[in-house]
Amino acid sequence: MYETILLWIKKHTIMFAVGVGTIICAMLYICGTGSDLNTKRIQNAQQELRRAQHNQQEASRLNREIRDAVERSETINERIESSVTRSEAAIRRTEGTVESIQGEIKSTRAEIDRAANLIGESQSILRRAERRNKEVQEK
Repeated sequence: MYETILLWIKKHTIMFAVGVGTIICAMLYICGTGSDLNTKRIQNAQQELRRAQHNQQEASRLNREIRDAVERSETINERIESSVTRSEAAIRRTEGTVESIQGEIKSTRAEIDRAANLIGESQSILRRAERRNKEVQEK
C-alpha cells in the first residue's frame, strides 16, 4: 500500500505540488487579511484604552475637586453652626434684657401712677390750703 501511494505521488507530483502550493497561498492570504483585521481591532482597542485612561484621569480630577468642595462646605457649615450658636446666645441674652426692661417699665408705670396720685393729692391739698387762706384773710 505504501508503494501504491508513493507511485501515485510520483505520477501526480506536479498536481500534488500545485495543490499544496494553493493551500499554502490560501493560508497566507487568509492570515494576511486576518492580520489586517486583527491590527485594526488592536488599534481600536488601544484607542478605547486611551479614552478609558483619559476618562479615568478626568474622573479622578473631578473627584478631587468634589472632595475639596465638600471640605470647603464642611468648613463653611462649621462656621455657620458657630454663628447660629452665637446668635442663639445673643437672642437669649436679648430676651432676658427685654424681660428685665419690661419689668422696669411696669415698675416705672406704677411709680408714675403713684406720682400722679401724689400730684393729684398735692393739688387737692393746695386748693384746700388756698381756700383756707382766703377764708382766713377774709376774716
